[in-house]
Amino acid sequence: MSRGFNYAKVNLQKRVGRESYLYDSFAPTDDSWMPNPQKERNLHTSWMPVYFPKHKGKTLAEILFDDPSYIYFLYNKNVIFRHLGEDELTQYQKALAHQLEVLYCRAKRIRASKGHEFLIVVDRKGCFRRFLTVPSGGLPKKPLRNGAKITKRCRLLDVELPSQYKNPRHGFERMARCLRKLFFEVADYFPSAEEAGEVLMDDTKFDLGDCVSHRVLPVTERDHEILKQRYLMSVGR
Repeated sequence: MSRGFNYAKVNLQKRVGRESYLYDSFAPTDDSWMPNPQKERNLHTSWMPVYFPKHKGKTLAEILFDDPSYIYFLYNKNVIFRHLGEDELTQYQKALAHQLEVLYCRAKRIRASKGHEFLIVVDRKGCFRRFLTVPSGGLPKKPLRNGAKITKRCRLLDVELPSQYKNPRHGFERMARCLRKLFFEVADYFPSAEEAGEVLMDDTKFDLGDCVSHRVLPVTERDHEILKQRYLMSVGR
């Protein structure tokens, strides 16, 4: 009896190759991506536009509130480092990789407001449905409907949670709506690059106690060392 063909694995490999190839083709090789010096005081200006085809022109901060699964795809598959040698990394790629580290640290450690915690809710099919913010030890104001149930309580929210449940694609779409509701009070509101960047650099909204890379600017020698280690891991050294 022959083994079944793993279409999901093959499609993922094709996606990594396609995204990394197009990224290498269109990423800037000069300093055109640098922030405007006159606006350097504003935090959002440090978030650069990306050149991956799916979200070309958006910043990583914007993508988090639109398609959070894409952030984890870029991070876990090391797309930024594909088809490159260590000495071939441009300043843009180093800076973008650093920003991805920053965003990843923050997206995994979103803090509930003081005296509150998050409730993780799944639907009757076992797919992530939403998260709720309630007083510590409390219950939702309204009863859950349609077979939904609470699976866990947590003080820190990890945006990657939908990947732990069934049908993660729909789960991440719901997570994006919940994030917009949490940070901007309206689930259907899509923040601008400035708004998304400003919210994500508000340290009070995250628990960054043991994060080693959580600031966009400046990129320090320690940050470069972290990027170098991730590069070596991505090429299997």
